[in-house]
Amino acid sequence: MDRADRNGSLKSHFTGAGILHFTGDALKKYKILVPPQAELMQILNKLDALHSECRKLAELYETKLTALAELKQSLLQKAFASELT
Repeated sequence: MDRADRNGSLKSHFTGAGILHFTGDALKKYKILVPPQAELMQILNKLDALHSECRKLAELYETKLTALAELKQSLLQKAFASELT
């Protein structure tokens, strides 16, 4: 959540009584704080690492699902062939 939203300073940029509007003119006047480039790069690197880890976990999950499906099929075949003890 944005700091300006938490402390209420963003509300001064909205217009309207019922449904609040954030107009293009208000957007032009609103200052968005951007962290220094070095900090942005750290954030980007962390996001890249997290994305890579998520992909690895998704691949592992798919591998496990395939193995479980094969095990289920094998058990069913053995059960129908009366090979289970």
